[in-house]
Amino acid sequence: MGKSEVKAVREPSRFLLWSPAAVLTLFFSIFFGGQSIVSALESSLPGAEYDWGVLLLRDGKHDDARKQLESEFRGSFKIATERWLDSICISAMLGETHYQMGNHAEALECFNTALRLSIQHSDWLTLVQNVPNPGMFTLKPVPWGDPNPNRGLLHIPEKFSILFGDLNYGMTYRTGGVAVPPSLKSIRGPEIVRCTMLAIRRRAELLGPLGAGDDLTSELMTRLGQTQRALAGTWFQAWLELEIGFCHLALGKTDDAAQSLMRGASINGNAHLFTPLAYIELGRLQMKAGSYDKAYSLFLDAATIAYYYEDIESLTEAFEELACAYFQKNPQVICPSLARAAEWARSEKLAYLYATLQALRADDFMRFRQARPAMECLALAEKTIGKRAVSMGRLGASLHYLRARIAFLDPSPNSQQLGMTSLMQAMMFMQKGAVWNFHIQQVDFRLLNGQLTTRKALEAYELLLREPTAGDWSMDPMESLAVSMTPRPGTWENFFLCAVDMERKDTALEISEKARRAAYLQTLDFGGRMHSLRLLLESPESDLTVPQLQRKRDILTEYPLYEQCSKEVRALQMKIRQMSLPVTERKEGVELTQALGKISELTRQQEAVLSAMVLDRRVIDVVFPKVRTCEEIQASLPKGEAMLVYYAARNQLFLFLLNSERLAMWKIVDSGAGAGSSRKNKATGNVLTSLQTNFVSMLKEMGLGAGNIRPTIFGETKWKTASQRVMADLTKNSQADFSRADFDSLVIVPDRFTWYIPFEALQIQTAKGPRPTIAQFAVRYAPMASLGTPWKQTQLPKSPYTLIASGKNAPGTKVQNRLESALERPVLFEEKSYGGILPGTPGTASSIYAAMFDKMLVFQDLRNDEGAAYQIFPMGFDYGVKEGSLGYWFLLPYGAPRLVVLPGMRTQCESILKKAAKRSGSSSRQTAVPGQEFFLTSMAFLANGSDTVVLPRWNLEGTAPWRLTTHFLTQLPENENSAQAWRKAVLKFATSEIRPESEPRIAKGDDLKSISCSHPLFWGGYVLIDSGSGSLKTREALGNDDAEENADGNIGQPQTRPKPELEEGADEERDPDAPAGAALEPKAEEEIPEETEPADAGTNGPLAPLPPMGGMLPDSEQKSPAQLPPMGGALPLE
Repeated sequence: MGKSEVKAVREPSRFLLWSPAAVLTLFFSIFFGGQSIVSALESSLPGAEYDWGVLLLRDGKHDDARKQLESEFRGSFKIATERWLDSICISAMLGETHYQMGNHAEALECFNTALRLSIQHSDWLTLVQNVPNPGMFTLKPVPWGDPNPNRGLLHIPEKFSILFGDLNYGMTYRTGGVAVPPSLKSIRGPEIVRCTMLAIRRRAELLGPLGAGDDLTSELMTRLGQTQRALAGTWFQAWLELEIGFCHLALGKTDDAAQSLMRGASINGNAHLFTPLAYIELGRLQMKAGSYDKAYSLFLDAATIAYYYEDIESLTEAFEELACAYFQKNPQVICPSLARAAEWARSEKLAYLYATLQALRADDFMRFRQARPAMECLALAEKTIGKRAVSMGRLGASLHYLRARIAFLDPSPNSQQLGMTSLMQAMMFMQKGAVWNFHIQQVDFRLLNGQLTTRKALEAYELLLREPTAGDWSMDPMESLAVSMTPRPGTWENFFLCAVDMERKDTALEISEKARRAAYLQTLDFGGRMHSLRLLLESPESDLTVPQLQRKRDILTEYPLYEQCSKEVRALQMKIRQMSLPVTERKEGVELTQALGKISELTRQQEAVLSAMVLDRRVIDVVFPKVRTCEEIQASLPKGEAMLVYYAARNQLFLFLLNSERLAMWKIVDSGAGAGSSRKNKATGNVLTSLQTNFVSMLKEMGLGAGNIRPTIFGETKWKTASQRVMADLTKNSQADFSRADFDSLVIVPDRFTWYIPFEALQIQTAKGPRPTIAQFAVRYAPMASLGTPWKQTQLPKSPYTLIASGKNAPGTKVQNRLESALERPVLFEEKSYGGILPGTPGTASSIYAAMFDKMLVFQDLRNDEGAAYQIFPMGFDYGVKEGSLGYWFLLPYGAPRLVVLPGMRTQCESILKKAAKRSGSSSRQTAVPGQEFFLTSMAFLANGSDTVVLPRWNLEGTAPWRLTTHFLTQLPENENSAQAWRKAVLKFATSEIRPESEPRIAKGDDLKSISCSHPLFWGGYVLIDSGSGSLKTREALGNDDAEENADGNIGQPQTRPKPELEEGADEERDPDAPAGAALEPKAEEEIPEETEPADAGTNGPLAPLPPMGGMLPDSEQKSPAQLPPMGGALPLE
């Protein structure tokens, strides 16, 4: 095609201007002799250079095709500056090139251009002269089967002649405007219609839920309807009907679309050039409806008809859908059409189609785990595309995904590593190339730019941020996996704020729960899919739903090796639990390490089985964590218990306070919980917020953040004032009043830096004066609100053993013996003895043997990489051995100690204090999200079977952690749940004193002989994570009952080791009747009314009455806040 441009005529021909007879002659020649004139015109539009770009696209040379089409677009036919019909084709095919390469934003813009041009020239079919009469094809066998003998196929000429220009040319010239002499132009009408349909369909796919109500699509459909009415009685109506049907699909009107597509799929009962496109969309609708037989027939017909019309694009799309439908229709048989179609594509040298068909064949073989033929097909596809640009696009990603699936069938480490490498290459493309991800990006973009209302954004997010369904996985597993693996914290915050703006508090809480789950799962392999698969197969049946139980049974039936290994692992674990630990004889030690080594080998086989199925099309439900609705969470809260939930979004901290009947929500504006505060200190440039400033000040006044702690700090009370400020910040703009609470148990769900706030030590005003929160409530924490109340059927542990790992600053034998006396079968792990396990032998990593213990108490200094997830080594002794990191605890064997106490774990709390003191903006950057180590560590232990986890905000070492843990273990059998036991332990511990020399962090040199433990430094730094199930009490109570009933000995249980006798004065605890000047409370512990309710509990409290959104107290109840002096320090956050 020549690169011509028709310009406005400045000096028209004298003959045309002054000879009316000549004008009439031209007019009649156009209408009665058009065909003879067309033969003398230039070549049809779009021309040969456009065809060359399409051929490059079909050959898989997408970069060359893009450059060719861009060049053609720049030189396309124009009327002055306005583009004409050929630009519709060029824009659509340029968009297809971008689409195949995953450049969806560029593709959408190209399809937008094509639709705008289609609207501008929507009446072009009415200008076609001498409408050709279609002929008929002579049917012949297709390579993959015989055609339907009753089907007729219309043969429609490729070129049409169209009236071009202005019949009122002279008048236009005299009155001004673009004057184009009338003439006939040759166009390729079917190609223009095909590209218009392509633009409508691809654009609808890229817009997703945003396509409903799209103005551009609606306008195009209106114009097409007008043109259809103007062409009543012609076979053009079928083409227009299809275009209208595709517009209905884009607008989400599937019923209207199906009717239009069925009407337009034939002309007088015969198929035509665009019948394949209609059948493809009708087949997709049948797939969604579950009618796989009908869908397969439609796709097969579409491929057959496209073959006759040499429509390679439709042929490729039809076979992609056909393979999926055949899998659903007949899952026990290899699809027979793919091999014959691939051989034909090879003979025709259609590289892109051939590679696609070979990829489909490889996927078909993988349904039956036939690695060898799948690998042969994959090799042919990779060889075909070679180094073509398409290898970096959608097809290339599909081949990487297939290679990963094949590699995962081989359990060897090299093959597994190759599989992970191939999968990561596929996911690198899919993070930008997945259409589902693009839908989410479009909603984010339009919402933040004011192009989308809050209500529509909320509806779109509800659809797009769902967990991939069984239909999603069966249709496109690679897309579903990409969505699961793509982190999008900003999107979840947008979703949450939409619910807040619409004052839907319950929905906002549920969204925050889903956001936490997504944040957790996306730190795991395969977006948590492998983790969910392990839990599906290993969780007790009582914790699974009926559909999950059915899937579990189907998998175990399909993979009997897994169940066989599981039985052997359980038998070996039972054998180890019946051993007497720690072992003292070498023979017993060898037997123990051999059993552990066997467990390690069996679980490797199980992991190989899981790898073989993890990329299948099967859906795997998220077993942990289960997200509950707001109503379910409230129903699970017992009377007398409340829950405080934090959620940080867009530099705002939102708080929810709920009980079984009521729900309140408020926010702390500019709390600094998110990134980028708008309020900064002009002198330092650090972020300053009231909550963070007071929080940092409180910790500093407690003696943290400045190296060794001065003993004199324990006699100061400035931290109390700062803690009151923190509480005031947390309850600002709310009716929450913890001093008049109508509950005695509080569950806290922190987020971001609020994990570091020692809520137990915050001062609340009571009738008896300021008191720490721990003196009023039993406080426990949870990483999610859904996990804050009992969420599983508690399984009683079968092991009597407790693992104790002491650190380098271990206390004396008196303190250790006191701890061991509170346990049934303590096993002390030291670097040399290693608990009787031979170090360096298979299976001796903590991720293997820790599941053998009921409790795990690790007083080691546990280093933690702030920038990486699960890099803590829970045992400490195997630091640096990758199998000892927390990340390996997710691997089989499933299980973890029921109680985990890690007082030596390092966190960001004190490092944040140090960074807050720095004035340089560059030095205040953090390497990890604040609070991430708490959230991920607690989720990891809970996911693997732990019920209670105790983590520190700051490290103390010395005797204090040992003594507080001892009090906790002593209180467990006597209290309703772990939170009540912890509260009693803290109050008991606070009445004691401690020697400064026994605590490494307390500076030496003062003459103090003892320090009161009532200071929150000793007890306020621990986070008790528990669901309130009371499982620890249950175990201890049953243990005591069993000991009484089986006094003569237990069959099948190891003999109980005699507990050491305590020496007098082993603990430096004060007498409870001693003066309470330095105690936790103004009065002795026994004077604290722990179980009584306030007199006004039924009429007042944090939840009564229910406040409006962001509401304030009534004027009669408001108190003027005291003017507090500003405190120094800033908390810089990423």
